[in-house]
Amino acid sequence: MHYWAAEVVRDHGFTVTDETDDLRWLSREEAAALLTRPTDADLLDRLDRVGPPSSTVVLVRHAKAGSRAAWEGDDDLRPLSGTGFTQADRLAEFLARFGPDRLATAPPLRCSQTIEPYARTNGAGEPDVEPLLGEHGYWVSPATGLRRFRELAAQPGVTLLCSQGGVIPDVVGHLLAATGRSADPDLPSHKASTWVLGFDAAGGLLSADYYRRPPA
Repeated sequence: MHYWAAEVVRDHGFTVTDETDDLRWLSREEAAALLTRPTDADLLDRLDRVGPPSSTVVLVRHAKAGSRAAWEGDDDLRPLSGTGFTQADRLAEFLARFGPDRLATAPPLRCSQTIEPYARTNGAGEPDVEPLLGEHGYWVSPATGLRRFRELAAQPGVTLLCSQGGVIPDVVGHLLAATGRSADPDLPSHKASTWVLGFDAAGGLLSADYYRRPPA
């Protein structure tokens, strides 16, 4: 069973299935009165305590790129492979579910190519380029890169950011550590994977959900 905190933006209609007979939108009080499992009631109480995020960063690692060994030019210009373009197409529908308000990308071409199908399909325009959140710029001064990430995270709404595997685990690890949670030293960041990070109004991390691949 999966639980989500979400905002209704439009009604897509509902169809009865073998597993679901009815769909109802209820107030928090009405929902609490209908719950019979203590674990469900606890989840609702936790949502009340935490509240919805004030801002969200959808942090994507770029899709699979062409071979580094076979590429003779500037590595920042190394494009996605055929598999990578397929992954980017699959990501487009998944990313649309979060309704990004703005797009940003690390400098490498493969990063912008990863979110381009989403941007094209949804008329989102060109992403802002963030040099401090690519591998070259970030490791010059991780503290400066983290500060820039927090500036993006502080913007209300949803920011979609595509970066690299040498940056994402460090950023997420620092965010988790700041909450007092011990971060796995091998935080995952597979190609075309996504971290969805929710923040409160003070910039504190509320939630961190990892998707290794776009769910169906």
